[in-house]
Amino acid sequence: MVELADIFRRFADAYLAAHGTAMPASHRRAIADIIACRTEALGGHLWRCDRCSAEVFAYHSCKNRSCPKCHTEQTQVWLERRQAEMLPAPYFHVTITVPEELRQTLRSNQRDGYSVLLKASAEAIIELARDRRFVGGTVGVMAVLHTWTQQLHYHPHVHCLVTAGGVSTDSRSWCPARKGFLFPPKALAKLVRGKLRAMLRRRRPDLVLPPGAWRKPWIVHITPWGEGEQASQVLFGELAKLVGNGTGNPQRHRRISDSIPSEAIADPIDSSVGHPTRHAFLGTGAARLIFETKREFQLHIPVLLEMRHGDR
Repeated sequence: MVELADIFRRFADAYLAAHGTAMPASHRRAIADIIACRTEALGGHLWRCDRCSAEVFAYHSCKNRSCPKCHTEQTQVWLERRQAEMLPAPYFHVTITVPEELRQTLRSNQRDGYSVLLKASAEAIIELARDRRFVGGTVGVMAVLHTWTQQLHYHPHVHCLVTAGGVSTDSRSWCPARKGFLFPPKALAKLVRGKLRAMLRRRRPDLVLPPGAWRKPWIVHITPWGEGEQASQVLFGELAKLVGNGTGNPQRHRRISDSIPSEAIADPIDSSVGHPTRHAFLGTGAARLIFETKREFQLHIPVLLEMRHGDR
């Protein structure tokens, strides 16, 4: 099975020679760590059975948060803990997508931008649900940030699992939501948009926010997802699929590895704009395929595989 490390071993030298000076140190470190992970470069441990003296050697892992080989166990533990928190109640799946006009701002200010996005989403859901026209109680919200599509395009959005009901103001009763209805998606989109704008202005007054992001309607989807256990299985199955099939998709890697010779990696930068363009990528074939795959992987290095629990 072709792994991401195999792709980096074959193409990283040419890529770094062309673009290494323009890459953040964290990106160069991630590539180096992934190449070295579980190889002789990091050493290892020799395990010996006390009974039969059989020996097994295991290489050390790199522990880089962007490495597809590492953190599988931690991811599974995270999923199990979140499942244990599920209530025996119906749930809704809410998806909130950042408009294209705002994505560059979030990409350039990830620590503040992503934190504010999750906070604005959760607060807006809770505020709307407390309205007596909808739920009339405080709902439970689990929010997870994703920054990519299945094609690794930069596409920040939040997945929220929301209880179809909430605790009353006096904490004495459960207020169920109407069947198949939580609250209007347009109302949530408008509230998230306003909260995110206000939070960004307070936290980062130095940022120049694009005006177009606040004039257009944001995309929000709200879907009933069944009872607690059923909903958790669906959601966590989707999370595992996204985590496992993002940058770590073996079929993607095999296609790249089999189809592109190392010497085909030339400079794919459009000199007129100084950075790769989608139009240029589509027009020049295999060499740009590997460049785009590397570039898109690196877009998510700061947050790759980091699923942020919404109650933090």
